[in-house]
Amino acid sequence: MHSRLPLTAEHLVELHVNGWTDEQIIAEYPFIEPEDIQQALRFALSLMQRAFYLPMAESA
Repeated sequence: MHSRLPLTAEHLVELHVNGWTDEQIIAEYPFIEPEDIQQALRFALSLMQRAFYLPMAESA
């Protein structure tokens, strides 16, 4: 029996990164819909598309 715990976008993306298919995710978490997975991946992509600037150490 599965408890209905909320899954974060991070967890859904992590499952994908670790090789889970949409079908495997939905089988393990039947309250998740394909659109939930797509939204999590879109969210991750939007974070990656932001510009981040890191200070560079000066060369000696």
